[in-house]
Amino acid sequence: MQITLSSKFTKSPVTTWLSYLLITASFLFSACSGGSSALGRQYQAETLFLLPLDMETVPHVYFQDDDGINKVILPSRTGNELLVLHTKLGNHAAESTTLDIEAEPAEIRTEDGTSFLSLNTLQEATPSTTSFTDKDKFIPFLRGRQEVIRDYHLDGWLVFEVPIDATFSLLRWEISGDVIRIDL
Repeated sequence: MQITLSSKFTKSPVTTWLSYLLITASFLFSACSGGSSALGRQYQAETLFLLPLDMETVPHVYFQDDDGINKVILPSRTGNELLVLHTKLGNHAAESTTLDIEAEPAEIRTEDGTSFLSLNTLQEATPSTTSFTDKDKFIPFLRGRQEVIRDYHLDGWLVFEVPIDATFSLLRWEISGDVIRIDL
């Protein structure tokens, strides 16, 4: 099937203007929508895969621990904020693999090459008497020592302390003998 447009339609100044407007709007939308093109894509190493799903910076992370105690993670230094990364970490090849997330933390790098390791959320959290509406938004955390069998994954959040307004270039995780590198 062939479609032919009228020469009046294709040469109209209004059509040209609308075309430019549509192209400009699409560029602006893609530039302003934020986020990394790495989000939502699965990255595989020899045994493990990493699927980053969401990433944002926040001033604090509030949650209730397993004992029902309200806890908070705050930046340890003025001028810093928390980067929370929702990700899936799974085993696609080995019969079984042990992941020790605190012993082998994920690393995020800024454009200037500075590295930050994911926090041990058990050690960094302090009790909080304040009640917050965003409590438990970023749980479960990926933490501890976990045994993951083939074709299963962990789904949770990593927390990093980073400078305010930092620009991130790389997520790297060397864990259980694999190295996964993701350009952000």
